[in-house]
Amino acid sequence: MQIYDNYTKQYHKYATINSRNFAAENNKYNY
Repeated sequence: MQIYDNYTKQYHKYATINSRNFAAENNKYNY
C-alpha cells in the first residue's frame, strides 16, 4: 500500500506540473 501511495502522489505531482506547463504554453500564443 505504501508503494502504491507513493506512486499515486508522484503521478499527481507530475500531472499537475504538466497541466500548468500546458496552460503556460497556451497563454503564450493567446496574448
